[in-house]
Amino acid sequence: MVLHSTRRRIEVVTNDGFAVDHTFDLQNIGGDGGDGGAKAIGTRGGYGTPGSADHGGGGGGGGFNGGSSGRYANGGDATGHRGGRSGGHRPQGDGGNGGRRGTYACGGLIFIDTLSEFRGENGTIEVTGSGGKNGENGGGGTGRGAVGTAQAGGGGGGPGGEGGVVFVRAKALISPVTALVEGGPGGNPGTGYTTAYPGENGQSGFVNYL
Repeated sequence: MVLHSTRRRIEVVTNDGFAVDHTFDLQNIGGDGGDGGAKAIGTRGGYGTPGSADHGGGGGGGGFNGGSSGRYANGGDATGHRGGRSGGHRPQGDGGNGGRRGTYACGGLIFIDTLSEFRGENGTIEVTGSGGKNGENGGGGTGRGAVGTAQAGGGGGGPGGEGGVVFVRAKALISPVTALVEGGPGGNPGTGYTTAYPGENGQSGFVNYL
């Protein structure tokens, strides 16, 4: 699978020109969207899409059977994170949208720069990643038996943000800093005709003493 170009770089520069930087690779991906169901022979539900580094996949739309009216329509396929439309654009048959990774989902960068001794006790720095957005539920469908609109596929959960990083530059390190650098959890999948999948958790960050 080809991931989107989502590497994100962040940099801090001090007054004396000393720089630290970090790139968030964003290698974890969102969950796949589920497929929609069919309501008539010869028609099909829409196909869900795979998750990516930016989002969970959209769910496929539900197929439509108009019964005695003789109208039949396939469910629409999902595109990217967007769920597919129901067959014939009928109500309650659209696929759920996939959850997205937030623009600022990663934990960021903190640089502690001191010319004196550094003591890390009596405090905690938190740069955890944000959780991925949950996928939306697919439409529940309408009608009994073979007539009406079929249930649609749910959207995949979004990928969690990466944990942030902490840099410390000090004359002397007396005690280390306590930092929370865990990645955010992947989003939950939406319900639907077939199973959608949760997003992957973001990887943890780190603390670096310079």
